[in-house]
Amino acid sequence: MIFNFVLTMICFSHIIPAHSAGSVSFAACGDILPDRGIRKMMETHGTSYPVARIAPLLQTFEVVFGNLESPLSERGTKADGPIIFRGDPLFAGVLSRAGFTVLSLANNHSLDYGPIALADTVYTLQTNNVVPIGVGCTKECASRPFIQEKNGVHIAYFASFPEGKYAANHGVMTINNQPTYNIASQIQEVKKTVDIVVVSLHWGREYTPRPTPTQKDEARTLVEAGADLVLGHHPHLIQGIERYGTGYIVYSLGNFIFDGWRPEERDSFLFACTLSAVGVHEPYLIPLVIKNGQPQIAQGEDLSRITDTLISLSRELGTQIVLRKNRLLLQ
Repeated sequence: MIFNFVLTMICFSHIIPAHSAGSVSFAACGDILPDRGIRKMMETHGTSYPVARIAPLLQTFEVVFGNLESPLSERGTKADGPIIFRGDPLFAGVLSRAGFTVLSLANNHSLDYGPIALADTVYTLQTNNVVPIGVGCTKECASRPFIQEKNGVHIAYFASFPEGKYAANHGVMTINNQPTYNIASQIQEVKKTVDIVVVSLHWGREYTPRPTPTQKDEARTLVEAGADLVLGHHPHLIQGIERYGTGYIVYSLGNFIFDGWRPEERDSFLFACTLSAVGVHEPYLIPLVIKNGQPQIAQGEDLSRITDTLISLSRELGTQIVLRKNRLLLQ
């Protein structure tokens, strides 16, 4: 309880990552949904409303990753299904100005309006200087990593929806649904030429706070193959973080911009670290809470609750989280 009390006194908004040659400040968040309740909020308060409270923090990082849970297009044919999403193309600019630089499209909603809408999404993100990953004109292209050079650090990004069953070769645009064992083989090859490998996976069971045994085995296999970061999303709840070998596995980043109805869906966090040619340094967590569709830095009781959850779930995975220099550091 003393630990939690101390945390309530910390203002995470003052955390500014270090910037220097030979390293990259990196942050990752979970699911971004610019539709349904979030769309209504933007119609009332403006398109920048969802990021208004969190953008100043995101903008302090050089690379910001998230999972875009919706196409951004006014075209396409609505897919069959009970839950179908589509966002306004103008939202791409909102995300870019907020600080996002890389977004995964390898998920179960990117094709909600078909390959034409997905192609529009890729185009509008790219024209707003945001890199879409896990997507391509063929499944082969979609499975290839995006390789980025930043401050002298070479980073390869993979993104896949390994449980996806409908990501066929559409001839226009599709997503990657390669199984993790295929990604592991690709990692071994690409690690010969890059410093850091980041893998984004849309996976797991929705509304569960723990990964499955299969997920743990697959994530560890990716790290053994050379992945430095494995970033999970899809359960809509935060899950624990595991330090495995020289890599870190974030099993679920939870929601970020989302209108979840369950109280636990509104608990979130930002995973942050520094990337260099020799690996991941000083990974830490910034607890967030989503209020009225806006992610924001958690304080008071929200901060205590989310911190307790992250500490407990990560401890189950053999990872300790400690407070040091105003950060929740992973040990």
